[in-house]
Amino acid sequence: MKKLNFENRKEDYLINTKITQYLENGDKDNTSVENVLCKVYLPIKVIDSISLAFHLTDEQYRIFDHDKLWRCAMESIENNFPEHYVPHHTTKISAENVYIHHLNNTSWSFAISESQMIAEPIDLKIEHFRSPDGAEVSKTFGRFWLTPNKLISPGQSRSTSYTGDVKVKTVWKVDFTLENSLNLKFSKRHRYRDGEDDEKISWSELVADYELEGKAQNFEDVYSSLGDLDDLLRISSLAQRHSCVCVGFDIVNTEGYILDFYRRNISIPSSKRNDHDELIDIQHIKEFLNTAYHKFIEIERNDLIRQAINYTIPREGRTVENSFISLYSALETLILYFRKNANLEFVFTEEENKEWKHFDRIVRQLIKRHPLLKNDKTKRKRLYNNIPALKRISFRAAFEECFKFYDVDITDLWAVTGNNKGWSLSTIRNKLVHGEHFDSTRRHSIVAAKSHLQWIVERLLLKILGWDISKSNVSSEYLARVMHDYKDWKSDQKLLSE
Repeated sequence: MKKLNFENRKEDYLINTKITQYLENGDKDNTSVENVLCKVYLPIKVIDSISLAFHLTDEQYRIFDHDKLWRCAMESIENNFPEHYVPHHTTKISAENVYIHHLNNTSWSFAISESQMIAEPIDLKIEHFRSPDGAEVSKTFGRFWLTPNKLISPGQSRSTSYTGDVKVKTVWKVDFTLENSLNLKFSKRHRYRDGEDDEKISWSELVADYELEGKAQNFEDVYSSLGDLDDLLRISSLAQRHSCVCVGFDIVNTEGYILDFYRRNISIPSSKRNDHDELIDIQHIKEFLNTAYHKFIEIERNDLIRQAINYTIPREGRTVENSFISLYSALETLILYFRKNANLEFVFTEEENKEWKHFDRIVRQLIKRHPLLKNDKTKRKRLYNNIPALKRISFRAAFEECFKFYDVDITDLWAVTGNNKGWSLSTIRNKLVHGEHFDSTRRHSIVAAKSHLQWIVERLLLKILGWDISKSNVSSEYLARVMHDYKDWKSDQKLLSE
């Protein structure tokens, strides 16, 4: 996340606040500190952080310093209006989770000191309450703020007139209806700010707009939609091979309620380096989102599939070793999903516990009496410790059943298990997990193996989500035409195995 430099910037809000601490058990304290002056610095760009600068009295500083404050909740305190005065516009700023970056006190003399506390909220709400506009039918205009994803960004053309006015025309866009019936239109929000020497700096941010008639939404209504939206964005991230997340939203309704919500309890992705390596081409993105999203709902939004997608989406800045291990975790998670559905977790079920105990006893007796082991207590103990693994169906058996069930052909790719011609991907994973070091001469081979593992996982995910692999960039035809690592993997496997 990009940090916000506010030292030479005017605050967006100056408010009087109440700060409530959290107890060790996570509950809010019954007491609070009131009348704490706070300057609120909002992000310039949607991915920037938010800063709260609390200016403390000496007494407030002593309280926070004594309690070693690191997390709190804050809310603005309304001004004291004159008697009989009814405000037409009030604003409330609050956050349930505020994390303290630093607390400091500078003393200039015995009687003069300055104290400040810098903090960052992860769920900042700015609510404006105005008089209703008198509309006969209640309406809500909403907008979710998203990080970049070129597959769902609208296609737009820009033109500049002789007066300097810029016109933007949308020629292609994605609309999508979530499971909760919220119809989203993906568009761009164009923003500007003043730079140096009267220069105008402009940029655009991806948003998802919607409009509701007959309902004036509040914060809870919109917040409850984030789960549906997150699942859609997760699937779009898989298609793009780069994470896209919702970092906040705003709404305006005809009842006079205006809200900006900044969501920071998520990992905000860095910029994508390679902008031309999507899993799904943009020509198929509308069909893919519709197919994969509704298939995901059909399988009851399974958490294992959700987790596997998260593991699969590449992350900028990861080493090749970390990427390989993450992808293998995705594969294991998908196999576990299949195991649970196909009853392939254990050889002996819970109902067959009596039979398992009988089998366990026979195996232990065999080990104890075997001529090679009867005089070696250490070896017998080591074998006893491995017996529980016999109860579980092997990864290899479950893996083969899974790919057979989903009819996923991976015979053209690097073998995942048991290849007698060289190291399998499972062998590479085990060596990485146990600290094996690969020198520079074999590094490209690890990169190639990682690519094959990614293609294997993505083929399986696409099948589970009901998508035709031939309409993706992991089809054998596409890989043979474009990817060098696809063609020469056997030489990489040989180099690693030497």
